[in-house]
Amino acid sequence: MSPQFCKIGNSSPISKKVIKLRKRYKQLIEQAYNISMTDAGLSDILYYKAFKIKKALFESNNRHVAL
Repeated sequence: MSPQFCKIGNSSPISKKVIKLRKRYKQLIEQAYNISMTDAGLSDILYYKAFKIKKALFESNNRHVAL
């Protein structure tokens, strides 16, 4: 992907992998919330999976900012 230039600096388009991870994160959070009243254990597992995806997205974002 080619970088795009703006007044602030360089920015590259969001990759398909990042978009897919964001979508999966939102799905997990929604599922965890919906299940939280009926099955707390499963809800915790879903929140944990979502947390791992959020951490990966954050690290990915920081890698691009540092360059």
